[in-house]
Amino acid sequence: MHRNDVYLTLWFAVVPLLFVGMAILLGRRYRHAIWGYPQRVVHSKAARTLPIAERFGAMHTDDVVLPAEAAAARDEAMRVTADVRRAHTAAWLVYATVLGWIFLAHTSLTFETNVRFSIAYGILAPQLLILLWEIGWSRRRRLFFFLSYVATGVALLNLVTAPASLRRIVFNVAIIVAVPMAGLLLLFIRRIQPFLILLIAVAVQFLGLGVLLVRYRYATTVPTPESVLANPWAPVLGLLNIVGGAIVAWLLIRQRWPVRLIGIAAAVAGTVLLDRDLAQPHLPVAVRSVCFIAVTVLQFFVVWALFKAFAWMMDHGLLTRELLQTHLCWAFLTVYFYASALFPHSFYAHAAAVRSGVLLAMGLHILTLHALLFRIRRQRPKHAKKRLLLLRRFGRPNERENLLDDLNDTWRRIGAINLLAASDVMSRTLESRMLEAFLLRRTDGQFVHSDVEIEARVGGHQSELEADVRYAVNALYCRDAVWQNAFTRLEKDTDVVLMDLRGFTMDNKGCVLELRYLLRHEPPKPVVLLVDSRSDTDELEAMVRGKRHVRVLDFGQRSTDQRWALFDRLLSTIQSD
Repeated sequence: MHRNDVYLTLWFAVVPLLFVGMAILLGRRYRHAIWGYPQRVVHSKAARTLPIAERFGAMHTDDVVLPAEAAAARDEAMRVTADVRRAHTAAWLVYATVLGWIFLAHTSLTFETNVRFSIAYGILAPQLLILLWEIGWSRRRRLFFFLSYVATGVALLNLVTAPASLRRIVFNVAIIVAVPMAGLLLLFIRRIQPFLILLIAVAVQFLGLGVLLVRYRYATTVPTPESVLANPWAPVLGLLNIVGGAIVAWLLIRQRWPVRLIGIAAAVAGTVLLDRDLAQPHLPVAVRSVCFIAVTVLQFFVVWALFKAFAWMMDHGLLTRELLQTHLCWAFLTVYFYASALFPHSFYAHAAAVRSGVLLAMGLHILTLHALLFRIRRQRPKHAKKRLLLLRRFGRPNERENLLDDLNDTWRRIGAINLLAASDVMSRTLESRMLEAFLLRRTDGQFVHSDVEIEARVGGHQSELEADVRYAVNALYCRDAVWQNAFTRLEKDTDVVLMDLRGFTMDNKGCVLELRYLLRHEPPKPVVLLVDSRSDTDELEAMVRGKRHVRVLDFGQRSTDQRWALFDRLLSTIQSD
């Protein structure tokens, strides 16, 4: 490999890792600062003494016969999901067509025809990785499809290539393909979603500033080893400048707009003075240091402005965390292909055309995807007709967040979801306003403390269709003193209640209180209970015996069939009410 290829590989491995690392650190800090440390729940031995089937009979395994209206709702959800998947596929086809043509037309003419087609075929592999993740295929199905695609490519290449050249071509194409794939796998991690609007704003500002500095101040951004040795304290002073600027910017952002505007004006003035001083140095060292801090302050204000722009789009349903993560993956792949045409080598015949082409492919992909999603949204009701209240035993974040994922392409295609927020569903419910409050240390203002605030927050819950053709998930943040009142208020506007009681014991006092309230409620509210082998089903059976509005589903093995079985249970429960 060429030395530049090694640098490119390292860069595209480190950047996604930094994204994931920062998201994990922010997530831990958020959980501990807002929710504290969760208490460990000890399961009783009675929860495992008998299989669920022996405790609830056939109650959880019988085939659900859907009434006509419920069957229509199920078909509607399946149709919308299929339309959304076709939209992602169409957007990928546009991207792949443009990029394939670019590589066929502008790779070096010294390559043989079979090599050029092998490269064009190979660059589809990371694209397929993103597409298969977007359309929500199971891991086993994705792996099978991807391996089949690779095997097909090698087999076709073997038909038109001499055996002596086959290994060399496959190796070189594999290097081109493998470099971005490790980064893409990291970017698929769900934990980064809540903080993407902040991390992407930082990345956009950093890259943009870097391009400008390299273009106009190359000597200051890429110093020689001799200059570093001559000024060993320069990195330390630079770090102190960043820390000081971050603190000043954070203090200014916490103030009202008149103070912010004064701070922005001062930061701009300091930046202009420093720019002039770099051309003709005359400022005292103290003034120059203040100007450097002013530049950092201005950078943080730019990051904050980008963050607020992303937050505005998310608040107005123009963007969702899932779509933002999708765009991040495609942008990462696009930057990789763009960067591959920056270094001097003989791989491309026209490197400038390649750079323009990959940017065009990305732009057309975004336009195609959002245009198709907009068309699908226009055919759907603007507001949700149904609401689901999700209750759960707190703990096991991955398990609870996976449940919300299971509802994405089923319930959320026809209705909204309400729930009480907690750390176990953070990566699915952390809204931009709560993230902003966390960064500014104003989180207490986002929590409800009284019945009046509960009424105001619940009344403002969203029901609009979002950009990815799903209805909203509304999380209510409340303190322990008012959570029971919040629960009863949410229950009033609910069509069906879903209680996740996997791992439930009678020690889960909150779940016991909620379930008893629902069981004695008049008129009865449809309730679906999710249990597994860890649930204390003896106590549950005694509590729900004779309650016809309660249904139980064994949700111990997460699968596509169980996901749709849960949806069927929710639909049939509503219709039979």
